[in-house]
Amino acid sequence: MKKAKKIRISFITLLAVLVFFGLAERKPMDGVPVLLYHQLVTNRKYETIEKNDAIMSLEEFKKQMQMIAEAGYQTITLEQLQQHISGEVPAPKNSIVITFDDGYRSDYLLAYPVLKEVGFQAESFLVTSFLQEDSGDEERLSTAELEKMKNVFTFHSHSHALHTFAYEHGDLSELLTENLMWDTDLSLQTLEFKGIKGTVDLDAFSYPYGKYDDRFQEILTFLHVPLGFTTQKGYVEEGCDPLAIPRFGLYPERPGQLYRILH
Repeated sequence: MKKAKKIRISFITLLAVLVFFGLAERKPMDGVPVLLYHQLVTNRKYETIEKNDAIMSLEEFKKQMQMIAEAGYQTITLEQLQQHISGEVPAPKNSIVITFDDGYRSDYLLAYPVLKEVGFQAESFLVTSFLQEDSGDEERLSTAELEKMKNVFTFHSHSHALHTFAYEHGDLSELLTENLMWDTDLSLQTLEFKGIKGTVDLDAFSYPYGKYDDRFQEILTFLHVPLGFTTQKGYVEEGCDPLAIPRFGLYPERPGQLYRILH
């Protein structure tokens, strides 16, 4: 009994030290966590593939959604998040936003049923050059599948071809401003042309690999895109930059990560 008490006190002391030195971020009272996922795979496939931080097993994703629900969180829309940032309407207590980048087919095959069962909404940021008309591609979403997901997901741009450029070159400063404008505008028009987004839907953008600069933010403003999402860690609070919204990337096999974000 005494040993267990000592361990509990030691843990509390360690947590206090981490917070004091800024090594463990505490959730602000009005902070809204925005979660970032990429690709999910079945539990059997996860055991055999080469691991990386962008791939999570279905089993782990289910556990995380259950943890979020049991902690009393509810998902909010990007419209609500925008109002929270502006101070117009504060987000309800225990609000959260769930996002997926890249447009993997696992958004539909694996994430969609889990989110629907739990009663969560989510945002999917699509690389529009990857979109398929049918489900012939094993990894990429088709427009037909997107239509079936609309009762859970809303869709936004993750660029048209800049995602590939950022992967191969890393530095967007090599690109002319005109090329950044062309690609971003094309991605937004593609979503509208294919009927994935309506003309009155809120536009949002996820920067490819989280890379952005002042030019990119100015382009989003010019194109009337009010929200830009990064890969920087942090909570969304009133007054934060709506074109530099932080997100917490969720990585596989790190069980304490989500708990710390939620609390």
